[in-house]
Amino acid sequence: MDEPVGCRLLVVAGLSPQVISGALYALMVQKRKAVNRVTVLTSPEGAHAVRNTFFLGLENPLDHFCRDYGFIRNKIVFSEDDLHVVWPEQGAHDLRESPAWDRLFSLLAGWTHPEAAAIVACMAGGRKDMAVLFSQIFSLLARPEDSLTHLFTTDEFAHLGNFFYPPPQSTPIAVHRLGRGVSFLNSSDARMELVEIPLIRLRLLLDEETRKGLVGLQTARLRVQQEIAGVDPVVWIDLRDLSLRYRGQEARLPPKELAVWLFFARERHRGAVDGKDGWILARELDLPDHVEALEACYRAVVGKGSGIDKGDFVPRTREGEVDYVELKTKVTHAISKIKRRLGESHPARVVSRKARGGREYGLQMAPDHIHLDEG
Repeated sequence: MDEPVGCRLLVVAGLSPQVISGALYALMVQKRKAVNRVTVLTSPEGAHAVRNTFFLGLENPLDHFCRDYGFIRNKIVFSEDDLHVVWPEQGAHDLRESPAWDRLFSLLAGWTHPEAAAIVACMAGGRKDMAVLFSQIFSLLARPEDSLTHLFTTDEFAHLGNFFYPPPQSTPIAVHRLGRGVSFLNSSDARMELVEIPLIRLRLLLDEETRKGLVGLQTARLRVQQEIAGVDPVVWIDLRDLSLRYRGQEARLPPKELAVWLFFARERHRGAVDGKDGWILARELDLPDHVEALEACYRAVVGKGSGIDKGDFVPRTREGEVDYVELKTKVTHAISKIKRRLGESHPARVVSRKARGGREYGLQMAPDHIHLDEG
């Protein structure tokens, strides 16, 4: 009999690390769902509490839980590497200006890629601002197999520092109350339940760059709002006034920068036809085909009848050969200026990435979202 496919339990935790073991109990014992990884999102204070509870000493609540219910501890990955501090200390910063936004968005984007395990997210602890921010980002990125839950625990047991989950056998739980001595609770009276929270799933409205977490949260929100409003997602190039138009906004580029952008846009279109992606290795910029294409783009931008010489755009040595160092510098400088003029949120900026053959450049937009009506 095949073992059930495990999920990632993603816990938003505050100062009570008991929510981790409680969520595991509700998920694995009650719902009989396998968990192969536990990940915790928290603040510096919360991280300290989780470390002291789960990563000090020879045994911890997770070890006891697995032994009590017959689970194999080694099949559940949970170490300090799975503890992510994404919120500032309480009162230390204004969360509205915190890098927590983009940090959390990037992490969730990585955990929700198509091949990743299903996520059961549990918002049982932490501050209200943590829960609100997390739920917003999760709504953007959650796949159909991902779920958002809240852990409900019987009131009498909810804030006990020595109670982590209901054990298989009834056990007395000592409760020390100031001025009232010690009383005892029966563990069999404890109830822990994961209740699913309905999600408005917006992932299908995201472009590929946003789904991968390559933009910040503010940009992701803007793109979703524009998609909902039906704003045209296509980038239009206008060679007459040297501009790019995207979602009702216009960005003007100098001729050399627009020529470089046009070069990569044409390569992206060509790549869609020949089965390639249109990315160009830096060390191949001086290949004859690319040199000719760069010069053609510059002529298209400045006008065919202007008498512009090829050498005005592609630098050459005294012997007439292409000067690779100067050409690479010229193109990379143009790419940097394009990024600054368009802004970090613009999907049409030319970007770079590491490749097997070195660094390469290209556009990440889908070819059918790049309109090249060059007249």
